[in-house]
Amino acid sequence: MESSGKAICTLDEPGELEARSAELVPGDELTRFFVVKKSGACYAYRNICPHAGAPLNWGNDKFLSWDNSFLVCSLHGATFSIETGYCFAGPGKGLSLEPVPFEIVNGKVVIKC
Repeated sequence: MESSGKAICTLDEPGELEARSAELVPGDELTRFFVVKKSGACYAYRNICPHAGAPLNWGNDKFLSWDNSFLVCSLHGATFSIETGYCFAGPGKGLSLEPVPFEIVNGKVVIKC
């Protein structure tokens, strides 16, 4: 099956309650994405905090709270639901991460470009 996107990880790479990030075009913030897995389901978002415009992660693939229950922005601590991307606490409360369409192709998570 051909895809019109870019593979950013395998389906197994983000383990349960883990995330994987990718930047498709170096230096282009609009091509920063991450995939996070919870309860066996994958969720993909643009790696831009809707409050501050900065990347969410504070290090390579570090997106989750200390107890892995939600996503946290490294800049101001805004907290987001893994499943919906909705910000329920902190700066930007009521805003949401931008979901990114993806598909699973040959065991890889492919961001649809």
